[in-house]
Amino acid sequence: MTRVTIIATGEELLNGTTVNTNSAFISRGLAGLDFEIVSHVTVGDAASAIRDAAARALRDSDIVLVTGGLGPTDDDNTVEALCLLTGMGKRVDRDAYDRMKSVFTQMGRTVSELDVKMAEIIDGSIVIKNTKGLAPGFIVETGEKCIAAMPGVPAEMETMFTEGVLPSLIARYSPVEKRCLRIKIVGMKESDINAMINASPVLSGAGTWGITVSSGISTVSFFQKTGCGFDAAGLESESKRIFGESMLSPGSSSPEEDILKLLMQLNLTIATAESCTGGLISKRLTDVPGSSAVFRGGATVYSNESKTAVLGVPEALISAHGAVSLEVAEAMAKGARSKFNADASVSTTGVAGPDGGTPEKPVGTVCFGFVLGDACFSEKKIFSGGRKQVRERAAIYATDRMRRYILARNREIDKK
Repeated sequence: MTRVTIIATGEELLNGTTVNTNSAFISRGLAGLDFEIVSHVTVGDAASAIRDAAARALRDSDIVLVTGGLGPTDDDNTVEALCLLTGMGKRVDRDAYDRMKSVFTQMGRTVSELDVKMAEIIDGSIVIKNTKGLAPGFIVETGEKCIAAMPGVPAEMETMFTEGVLPSLIARYSPVEKRCLRIKIVGMKESDINAMINASPVLSGAGTWGITVSSGISTVSFFQKTGCGFDAAGLESESKRIFGESMLSPGSSSPEEDILKLLMQLNLTIATAESCTGGLISKRLTDVPGSSAVFRGGATVYSNESKTAVLGVPEALISAHGAVSLEVAEAMAKGARSKFNADASVSTTGVAGPDGGTPEKPVGTVCFGFVLGDACFSEKKIFSGGRKQVRERAAIYATDRMRRYILARNREIDKK
């Protein structure tokens, strides 16, 4: 198997002012091929640091992919570092220089001595054009191994990797394509998912697999082992049997995508009423392309007065039970359904924090209301974390609970 090390350069990555998205992008790009990612390495701008990191990477890997350090300033030292490592010289790539000069002329600027540095490459390397910027990338071959250098600007790097570097690597190393199945699971702990996979011979013996979590949604990735078969349909069927409604439908990446698919199938519409989540549920729903076909509208009603004025929640109900209550959550959901003339609705009212909690309703308490047709129910949950986490977790829970509610009602319809 061909081994790969990815090196990201830049002091801004080390001190945390910039998040390194380049390494993740490259890893995703290689995931479907028979390349083994050995490590992700982050180093500063010094030429010696980049040289040493690349030297170590070459001992462990067949391919070293470097991002960053190809600009015109004093802290752009990747070309110098690779010259030190390989013993090769550098030169100005004439095509890159001419393009830079043309761009600068159009902007009414002239090319300075420092700017010329941006067109430099390793002598004898394979040039990779930069269609999104000015600094070219290049591939240096060292025997059976190679080093590819790309800009650090994500938009430039992503295009260069996809259009130039990856095709070159495929042509050189002829990697076998690996099949992969990814499933999304909502509302379950990682440890429980892990245990359930290990308890299934079908899933645990399928090949290599891993779990990642983002925004409350777990992604389980199954990868084909080199030289082994891969029954994606069988894995998907077994996953559905084990995880049931916690598993999103194939092709969906979030509960709201599933909700919208279901509503479209059933020819139903939905509305939202939000207090503590401040419009996050509406945003999640409308982030999905095509949501206008089923999403009627949403109301963000933060104050008690707006709950009454906009959604018709009785003042007496708020006085009797408090704004954060199952009764008010149900009234909000019913009010949204009526106001937007929708078939379904979901509501949230809670204490996101950091203040406002009481012994009876601590910070993190959120009440939800759900309406589908003439049926209505409510739930109360207590979420951990800070204000942002409580709001995000509440929005995800609301969409996932609504998804399960619609699934249950759909099953009832199918039985009749």
